[in-house]
Amino acid sequence: MSVQETILNLMRCRISMLKVNEAIREKRFSIPLHLGLGHEAIAVAVASMKESQDTVALSHRNMHYNFAVQKEGSRILQEYLLSESGLKKGNYGSMNLIQPENGIVYTSSILGNNLCVAVGIAKGNQINERQKGTDSSVTVVVTGDGAMEEGAFYESLLMAKTSKVPMIVLVENNGWSMYTQIHERRFEIDLPKLGDSLSIPTYQLNSNDAIEYIEQLKDIRLRAIEDSTPIIVEVSVHTLGDYWVEDPNRRIINYHHGLAPKIDQSAQSIVHGDAMDPLHVASKYVSAEEWSELEQTVLTELEGFGGEQ
Repeated sequence: MSVQETILNLMRCRISMLKVNEAIREKRFSIPLHLGLGHEAIAVAVASMKESQDTVALSHRNMHYNFAVQKEGSRILQEYLLSESGLKKGNYGSMNLIQPENGIVYTSSILGNNLCVAVGIAKGNQINERQKGTDSSVTVVVTGDGAMEEGAFYESLLMAKTSKVPMIVLVENNGWSMYTQIHERRFEIDLPKLGDSLSIPTYQLNSNDAIEYIEQLKDIRLRAIEDSTPIIVEVSVHTLGDYWVEDPNRRIINYHHGLAPKIDQSAQSIVHGDAMDPLHVASKYVSAEEWSELEQTVLTELEGFGGEQ
């Protein structure tokens, strides 16, 4: 995927989620939704890195990954509206939305549940491939710093290593879970040390640069396959959203509403000033004029998206 195509996909994810956010504010949904504003770089990188035979297992916060592999974003919106015209005819909603045709074979609303399921998926794929004389796929399971606190995280790593399955265990770490920051609820978990204790390689990605991430994940993918091993990848993300003070000593992040600027063709506000914003990072790769042209391309693609009543 070229730099321009990567930026287009970043923009497509961001604008689509901002439009979904506007619909949330208008109370158009009857189901829970979890935005991934600020998480777009890793989602686009996974979508670009994975091969057609690879499988992906997601958590409840899967919107950015679903948008990253699906150009017909309006069908995802219709799915969230539980419409017959939705991507899966309104039967899956948001937290369980899958796209097997695009590699997303499992999602779960249960914290940590997708980890153990992903080990089974990876083992099944490995058995099927070896019967055919090949070893060419990897299973990517996406989780977060909150699910790391579940027993399923350690148990799944142990089982994956024991079973020698090629997996990428991707941990999105934004420092928050259940409306609390990590330091409020537990000590820091040193993932490289945890991985080392299980003889599992660990990588830490923190640039939020989708262009860099694609190449890094390609190398990690090959290592997982060649060594028949799970690999932990911890990705630092900064969820972009509304913050407010509940009391003088506590800050809360609202995961459902994001920045929520209006998206129209006269006033754009898709890039946040935060240095960790994946779109802010990506803007260095093209000129301002080229950026505007790419943005206009995405806006044209998404005309009418979010406008259905």
